[in-house]
Amino acid sequence: MKGREVGRLAQKILDGIYGTLFAMMFLMFIAAILFRYVLNDPISWSIEFSMVCFLVMLFVTGALGIPVSRHISFNIVYAALPQQGRRIFTIVANLVGAAVLAVATPGVYEISVFQDRQATPILHIPFSVFYFAFALFVVVFVVRLIVTIVQLFRPGWRERV
Repeated sequence: MKGREVGRLAQKILDGIYGTLFAMMFLMFIAAILFRYVLNDPISWSIEFSMVCFLVMLFVTGALGIPVSRHISFNIVYAALPQQGRRIFTIVANLVGAAVLAVATPGVYEISVFQDRQATPILHIPFSVFYFAFALFVVVFVVRLIVTIVQLFRPGWRERV
């Protein structure tokens, strides 16, 4: 397989994971409504399960599934700049973002390990699950920001801004 084919396959697998997490979250939401208001027998664990799915989905898709260029951004100043100005702006912003997240990474890891001692009250899912999803987000996002910076120094950078 070539690099692009592997990338497409990986994206399809990730899309399947995101879709599955979203479907599970939505089904639990519907089940909670059904049990509470139709069967008059609320299931308390469904909210916790939905929360786990949502947080893991949020951080994993933020790190792996959505291109950096499609993340929400405040770009009024950026849009007003000429192409070379946008390039410089992107490089500086990515350097600052990567530096801040890189400095925070050891603390995020430490809190992830520490939170293994606590668990959700109903399903007893360790809080480290959420924090490791966030740690994954931080590490992968630092790498993605650095890759974007490198791409802005290569020929064809105009396509990136």
